[in-house]
Amino acid sequence: MQPPNSLKTLKTINCLLATVFTTVFLFSHAVFAEEPIEVTADQLEMLDEKNMIIGEGDVNVNHKGMHLKADKIKMNSKTGKGVASGHVLMEDKTSKITGDKTFFNIKSKKGEFFNAEGTLDSEYFFTGEKIKKIEEDRYKIYNGTLTTCFGDNPAWMFKCDYADLTVEDYAVLKNPSFWIKDTPFFYLPYGYIPLKTKRATGFLIPSFGSSNREGFFFNNKFFWAINDQMDATASLDYLGKKGIRPGLEFRYTPNKKTAGQWNSTYLKEKDTDREFWKLTVDHKQEFNYGVKAAAKADLLSDNNYDKEYADLTGDRTRRITDSYLTISKNWESRSLEGLIRYRENIEFNREEKYSLLPQITFRNQREKIRNTPLYFNMESSFTGFDREISSTNNNVQRFDIHPQFSLPFTTLPWMTFTPTIGIRETFYSNGYDSIGNDLGSLSRELYDITTIFEGPKLFKIFNFRNSAVPKVKHIIEPRVIYKYIPDMDNNDRDKITVFDGIDNIAPLNIAEYSLTNRFLKKSRLNKDSFITEEALRFEISQSYDFREATRTLTSGSERRPFSDIRWDIDSHIWSPLKLNFDGSYDVYDNLLKTANIEFGITPGDIWSLYFERRYIRNQSTFILGSLGLDLKKGWMARYSARYDELNKEFQENDISLKYSAQCWGVSFDFINRNNFINGEKQRENKFFFLVTLKGIGSIGKKRSEKLLHEGL
Repeated sequence: MQPPNSLKTLKTINCLLATVFTTVFLFSHAVFAEEPIEVTADQLEMLDEKNMIIGEGDVNVNHKGMHLKADKIKMNSKTGKGVASGHVLMEDKTSKITGDKTFFNIKSKKGEFFNAEGTLDSEYFFTGEKIKKIEEDRYKIYNGTLTTCFGDNPAWMFKCDYADLTVEDYAVLKNPSFWIKDTPFFYLPYGYIPLKTKRATGFLIPSFGSSNREGFFFNNKFFWAINDQMDATASLDYLGKKGIRPGLEFRYTPNKKTAGQWNSTYLKEKDTDREFWKLTVDHKQEFNYGVKAAAKADLLSDNNYDKEYADLTGDRTRRITDSYLTISKNWESRSLEGLIRYRENIEFNREEKYSLLPQITFRNQREKIRNTPLYFNMESSFTGFDREISSTNNNVQRFDIHPQFSLPFTTLPWMTFTPTIGIRETFYSNGYDSIGNDLGSLSRELYDITTIFEGPKLFKIFNFRNSAVPKVKHIIEPRVIYKYIPDMDNNDRDKITVFDGIDNIAPLNIAEYSLTNRFLKKSRLNKDSFITEEALRFEISQSYDFREATRTLTSGSERRPFSDIRWDIDSHIWSPLKLNFDGSYDVYDNLLKTANIEFGITPGDIWSLYFERRYIRNQSTFILGSLGLDLKKGWMARYSARYDELNKEFQENDISLKYSAQCWGVSFDFINRNNFINGEKQRENKFFFLVTLKGIGSIGKKRSEKLLHEGL
């Protein structure tokens, strides 16, 4: 006979074991059992022998994120199949369908709906006499409509006999017709519409417009989303007065270290038989060990191609084509770069070709020499030049090395003094006289001295209590730079062919002095944090030429050692405001030499204004400007212009009017501009029309033209 305490202990153990096994059983059942179908209704009847559920009045069915609502329902609880009627609603995270009646399967998330309406991703709206949900993200529509406009009377829609829709894929339409309100506009036997937030392969809606040069123009584009890293666009433009212009764009980003783009077009003018082609290539790539490469091809069959057919102002007015290949490697304080470059002047009556074959440059950034107070920097290069001007050709190889040593020190706590001396040795394989005769190899030896005086820096802090900008710091920074480069024999100088600034180093003996005022503002971000940024910078400078001051005077001449007074004002006082003003003033003739002002303001979404004036005395003066207005109720207007003050003529005018609604938009663009072709001015009027359908595509020519000032 067991003691009473032992019996009590045994009972306790048995109870614990029973509890554990029961818990394990229930947990296992909960884990491995299928998620149940939840059904609620005002009246609910269960037929256990047939696994049938009959509900009436505010019926709700839920299963794995799928929700069904109806007035009446009859469903097999085991298979999930059933029929529902009266104000039927079936929805999940991405779609919603309503109708009069449905045959459904709540487990497979499929159904067949009658007199139905549906929504995909809250962006696409469709109706149909019958809609089948045949897969989780696929629908078939019979005698229905498709649009991105919500409401009972959409602004536009496609009507079709049949449609097959797949979320994040395509909608294939049979016998679609496009309607604006109650008016049909066109009919197609088949339609193929992307239903993607990502890129989608397919034909883009054709675009069209009119120009007095090109006539009526029409283009068609096919976009090919090759994969997530590549895509291409093939275009075929019809220019009524000029002919057919095919084009191809190819873009790729196979990885984070590689990206590129190819563009090509071809045109044979039917009125002149002239042939045009254009090829541009941009490629950038990073290799292991910090090696970077970049390549650009910029090739034209005719110098007038961009002048006649480019839409961007920058393309029409550019003066050169530039193609190159560069490979570089950067270290902490050193860099090595290899460059091959080809440039061609495309200005009228300027036949000039320029090549670097190759250029290798090594740079050593300023760094301290061990434990000495000296600093060292150097730039050296080897360059092969080839330049052809008309019938004259210059081919020169040049090696240049330019080491510099500097010794910065502080004369006083508030002033720094940094003298620098450099030595430049340049070797040329060839030298040419004024008529192009080869004079053989030559060398040039120079040295340069630069001394920088900085300080004393003066500053004062202004405090503004209870302000969004509690502090403003005003800093005054004076600086003097002295530069000296000795002269060389004029006979040697005349032998050197000038390709760039290294060949054209002039003798110097000047002192440049400047005064910079900077205003730093401390702005409050929130109660406990601030940000400090430059609000205003004003710099004024001038130089004094000691060589000019001691120059031997000739009859009727005078010495002018002082340079123009130069200034530069850059403002960031208010983030919506952009203001820059720079210029120069002739102190001897007492006149303004240059003046450039740039002003832009975007205080909100209602309007924006940009103004820019570039002035060079007796050479050129032009004004750029744009004004954008929000006309309310979806309308926006913009006017941009480029005005030549010297010739008193508008070079370009651009008027744009745009309307944006919930599911569509329309824009009208009119451009009036000068084109200079073979040195002759031709006035062009061009009209663009664009209709945008949200989620579908666009009708009309979508212009990539930026503001005029951005294209220059």
